[in-house]
Amino acid sequence: MRRARPVLAAAAAAALAGCGSTTSTDNSGPSAPPATTSSPTSRSAPVDPSVATVDRSNPTAVSDTVLTIAHSIDTRRHDDTADALLQARPLLTADYAANVATAARGHSSAQWRTWRAHQAHTRVQLSPSPEDTPADTEQTAHRAWQVTRTPLGDDGWTGTPTELIALVTLTATTDGWAVSEITYRM
Repeated sequence: MRRARPVLAAAAAAALAGCGSTTSTDNSGPSAPPATTSSPTSRSAPVDPSVATVDRSNPTAVSDTVLTIAHSIDTRRHDDTADALLQARPLLTADYAANVATAARGHSSAQWRTWRAHQAHTRVQLSPSPEDTPADTEQTAHRAWQVTRTPLGDDGWTGTPTELIALVTLTATTDGWAVSEITYRM
């Protein structure tokens, strides 16, 4: 088995997760102008409403929700992939949320520029991955997900789907399970 290399989820943002059954999300909401300036330490993406309904006693449900939110990217309202992940910040450990919030802003990749030119949002499909993960303990849980993210443009354009494996580490907190790391592998 190849060793996965840790990548800040905000920078990678190429994985999707799901548990039990396949989940599909289509984020085709109203168009909003893209944000233009923001300091890395003052990021304040609105919290996704699904955060309030997730069962924090279930690490599988928490990881599914975080990955779905993280990969539900909308270039009309997100400056970069970290903006999407920050919408799940109540389900992230404080340290991980701080790392995401201080990540480099913006995307200069050709992929991001193409997505933005088409005012793309993503459709996310999640399914459990057969990857081996360490056994859960009272303080730590691990989940593996197969992630497919497809960019869809407002102009009818469909981009090439991205497929990854997301290995999610969760930590028990006083509020329930929280994601403390996401590692991606192709």
